[in-house]
Amino acid sequence: MIEANRPLGPEDHLIYDKINSKPKIVVLNKIDLIRKGNETILPDSWRFDDRASISALYDRGIDHLKKKVIKVAGGQNRLDFEAVVVPNLRQKLLLETSLDAAESVIAQLKKGTSSDLVAIPLQEAIDALGVISGDNVKVDVLNEIFSRFCVGK
Repeated sequence: MIEANRPLGPEDHLIYDKINSKPKIVVLNKIDLIRKGNETILPDSWRFDDRASISALYDRGIDHLKKKVIKVAGGQNRLDFEAVVVPNLRQKLLLETSLDAAESVIAQLKKGTSSDLVAIPLQEAIDALGVISGDNVKVDVLNEIFSRFCVGK
């Protein structure tokens, strides 16, 4: 994410260099602050999968950005865990669990399995995604996460 109303700084170039090989969307935020002559100019050498202009403050372009994120992160087919950026191993395993459960749901539906039995892997897929999003957090998961941090006074 880059502020659309200022020139690129050294830190912007550093971040780009670190993520250059990953799928990415360049997000220009603060488009509401652009005035003639102060807009960000991206180098021609920068490659990116997509680009979005938003104003987070005024909720402009957010829905468009969400669609781009889904397209770039998930692609048109099955998730490619080599191409998608996943913050940590725990979340990667949860995504794999959810994907496996979702594929099980599809297979069972194709076989004509009753909805009561299909609901079990469907709930498993939903629960795994809920843990990642924070909607479904269990005490043991919180303990695991916070055990990695040293909380001082």
